[in-house]
Amino acid sequence: MPHIRLRGVSADHVQRLSQSLATNLAPILETKVDNFTIELVQTHFFSQGHSDPGYPFCEVLWFERSEGHRQRCAEWLTNEIKQITKALDVAVVFFPIEKSNYFENAKHF
Repeated sequence: MPHIRLRGVSADHVQRLSQSLATNLAPILETKVDNFTIELVQTHFFSQGHSDPGYPFCEVLWFERSEGHRQRCAEWLTNEIKQITKALDVAVVFFPIEKSNYFENAKHF
């Protein structure tokens, strides 16, 4: 935890992002590098009845952190995703998870 889900980007983009994501975000979020998971969700966007290329969309599932943590994390993710993809817009959305609802090997945090 945190779990990063990306859509609207290529596998190559996610692979490049994964090289620095955990190393750079771990100190910002005050967690260990090996706590991160990064997932590419294959998706197809549509708009007004037509296929649409969409834009990078990043979901961050995590144990709740402060507004400052959210801001710094969103800034880093936005800047890195824009640099790698050359996208003009990037969405970052946070989904807090209660520790009692997260189980690993049948044990919750």
